[in-house]
Amino acid sequence: MNDTTIEDDEANTSLLDVNQDGEIDLKDVKIVILRYEWILLSGLLLILVPIIDMTGYYPIPDTVYWMLAGICLSIEAIIELYLDRRRRNW
Repeated sequence: MNDTTIEDDEANTSLLDVNQDGEIDLKDVKIVILRYEWILLSGLLLILVPIIDMTGYYPIPDTVYWMLAGICLSIEAIIELYLDRRRRNW
């Protein structure tokens, strides 16, 4: 066959179909949203925001930093609760 042709399996896959079951549903959304990368991203923001503020490049109010910290902790708690329930099969 020609290298430019797309096989049937490749044509039916989608970037949004994370679990590759052929459907884009709530399971796909959970897989994308409830990942540890969000904890890493929010932690990096907690590092970078004060550095940007300290250098004077862009002044950031303290309330924004604490709001970001609260969001970071909430993300971590939601992911951990979800994974804990999944491990216990509740």
